[in-house]
Amino acid sequence: MKLIDDRVHHLQMEVMAVSEARPLRNARDLTVALPLIKRSAHLDFVIEKGTELGVASWWIVATDKCADRRLVHSYEKRMRRWRHIIESAVLQCGRTSVPEVTGVMSWDRFIAASREIGFKVVADLMAQDMRRPRWDHGAGSGLFLVGPEGGWGNEELKILQDEGFSRLWLGPLTLRSETAVLAGAVILLLG
Repeated sequence: MKLIDDRVHHLQMEVMAVSEARPLRNARDLTVALPLIKRSAHLDFVIEKGTELGVASWWIVATDKCADRRLVHSYEKRMRRWRHIIESAVLQCGRTSVPEVTGVMSWDRFIAASREIGFKVVADLMAQDMRRPRWDHGAGSGLFLVGPEGGWGNEELKILQDEGFSRLWLGPLTLRSETAVLAGAVILLLG
């Protein structure tokens, strides 16, 4: 009911059609981990399009070489906006689940959380093996990590290798973190 000028108006709706929820074909549970970047507003587009592609959750990670640790506050303020963007993207593409977006997590917390995931990949321009790692359907959920502006430090790459991350080469060009997220998500989700 709607109250207008002290009068009560009744609203009626007619259901024209009912459609069943469409599961994503070959749906995979992919978490994308992003570094802190200066242009946090650019992530609005990335989160929207990645959600439409099928990303299951978004992790924000403060790596050793992240742009600026003072960005944590601005990222925390954007969380509400990103949740709204995700909800809109879910409606747009007909998904049946709503991805989560975490607050900023420390490097150590990220490493600990990554241990629960079977298939782990890190984008790396310097990867020696240009073959792309294959995500086996039976391997469970996947995690795709994109590096910070300025690239990975040798110590971080060593830790990731020790933790079982495969290195994913996205091509010969140096991509911004935002571009690498979408390129890698497409390769992993649709590959």
